[in-house]
Amino acid sequence: MLQCDETKLQCENCVRFGLPCDFLPPPERKEWVSRSTVAAPGVRRGRGRPRADWSRWVADCGDQTPRPADDRHPVQSSRAAAEVVQAPSPSPSPSSSSSSSSLGLSVGDLELLHHYTTVTSTTVGDARLWRDEAPRLGREHPCNFHATLSLAGYHLARLRPGDSRRYLRLAEDHYAAAARDATRMLPRLDEGNCQALYIVTVLICFTAFARGPSEGDLLLVAREGCVPWVSLLRGVRLVLETIGSASEKERLGHKMSTHLAAVSVAQGRPLEVRSRPTPKPGPGELLLAVKSVALNPADTLMRGTGLFIQAYPTVIGLDVAGVVLEVGDGVPTEPTADGVFFRPGVTRAVAYSGAVWQACDPDYGVFQERCLVPWQHAAPLPEGSGSLEWQGAATLPVSVQVPLSAWDALGLEYAGTGATKAKREALLIWGASSSVGTMGVQLARLQKNAGGSGIGAVYATAGAANLAYVKSLGADRVFDHQSPEVVDLIVAAAREDGLAIRHCFLGMGDIAPCQAVLSAFAKTEVVVAGGGAKITSAPIVPPDTKEVEGVEIIFVMPSSDKTERLAQFRKWMAQLSKYVAAGDIKPSPEPKLVGTSLDAINSGLDMLSQGVSCSKLVIQIAE
Repeated sequence: MLQCDETKLQCENCVRFGLPCDFLPPPERKEWVSRSTVAAPGVRRGRGRPRADWSRWVADCGDQTPRPADDRHPVQSSRAAAEVVQAPSPSPSPSSSSSSSSLGLSVGDLELLHHYTTVTSTTVGDARLWRDEAPRLGREHPCNFHATLSLAGYHLARLRPGDSRRYLRLAEDHYAAAARDATRMLPRLDEGNCQALYIVTVLICFTAFARGPSEGDLLLVAREGCVPWVSLLRGVRLVLETIGSASEKERLGHKMSTHLAAVSVAQGRPLEVRSRPTPKPGPGELLLAVKSVALNPADTLMRGTGLFIQAYPTVIGLDVAGVVLEVGDGVPTEPTADGVFFRPGVTRAVAYSGAVWQACDPDYGVFQERCLVPWQHAAPLPEGSGSLEWQGAATLPVSVQVPLSAWDALGLEYAGTGATKAKREALLIWGASSSVGTMGVQLARLQKNAGGSGIGAVYATAGAANLAYVKSLGADRVFDHQSPEVVDLIVAAAREDGLAIRHCFLGMGDIAPCQAVLSAFAKTEVVVAGGGAKITSAPIVPPDTKEVEGVEIIFVMPSSDKTERLAQFRKWMAQLSKYVAAGDIKPSPEPKLVGTSLDAINSGLDMLSQGVSCSKLVIQIAE
């Protein structure tokens, strides 16, 4: 046992006492004064006494961070003979610690980075935070990048004693750069850089232990004052305390929770997987843990043309299935009249993204691991629906909402509501092999079977390969939309059945043949008495579409008024839950899994833009 004033065991002592020795010779390093051991000018503290005013200490000390002798960027100064790879980095933001527009990465740096992500990070804690987020933050805050490489360098020096001097030299360079840039960022601490600064200060603390004590230092007492790691831990506390009030601390803590997202960085550019702060739900909002997402034609337009997007970067995506993690104020957590309620950590739900109505705020797009949703846009999956897998569930929100919105525009009662009517009409679903088309057929079947509807038959069109599938969903007659006689065949079939056609839902395809069918019945008693013929279109109506007398075209879109829109979505999503609970609908067309990570979204959108038939593409984000 060491007594007071004795030095630490040297290698000869280990041999003498038969102890295994892993003591490494101290690296050759420049002597410099550490911030952690400098007292404020004019103030003399007792040996080991804690400081009371840390903010004053920071102001008094100034920037006394260790610097290498070479005045160039530390990554470059020790790499004169190395082959340097330039890794582009975005321009520094006001809260960034970047001192240059790019990081110079040598082969040695890449070796350190590989060791950190595969070995060192697994020894310090949560893999997502230390393996993934810490290096990724280095793109905007190089101090994080330097701190990770420094820690890996010290780790390798201990694991590979024969090459320790080289690793220690690399580690020291990166340590100096990390400490310098972190110190410069400290006075500008805000919500934009708080996560990076917190992580780098913790990594610097880890590095202090990895470096080992200076000669003559004990665990808690150094030759001059307190050992550096104690001051560094107090520095971590300073970073947290600098945030100020309790509410700001809460916001900081929440901001340091992150997740991955497929980010849209610019119009026409592929999505990039990046780390994002996890938002906290506001009043009337849910925070979902995303399990699966479904791809829609609108997603390809948003990625390619910037449709609806007001600013980049952002996150897109409309269809999502997941688990409710948190709820904001005003969200029903107990059963309501329409049976809609959400319980954090329990409720499985599907949702239609609210991003389009939130100026495409990235927190509301669904192509990410966590997203916000207005609770009215979500449908809780009822108990007993566990057999509905995440992939199938993710296909439901848009495919159900669009036909129900069309029924509203057409003036049709939902299945099971309204007074009994004579069955005198056929409801036409054009483009019935699309996602909204197949669901339109299922919902039209329910309309036909309900007493409160005047629908006596469901007619549909599809490609020749999909006729049987569409018929299996409940269509009474299915026509090949590629047939040159398709309009005449539909009109003849309706007259044969003694029905008129005044309502058409266009899931995909051209409007002109729909107009031709409805105009053939425009002057019949049923159509005139019913208020005229109407086509509701899921695709955007081309501006050059010709008008046909007696046939109105309505583009299906929720209200632009927020109060009305939320009321609409609450009605539509409550109806979706009822249909699922009763087993009245099933995911259609059949979901096709095209990937199991956010990285697969780009290839899925590429596939969708090239054209798919009677298939709904789905990406699994989490188990």
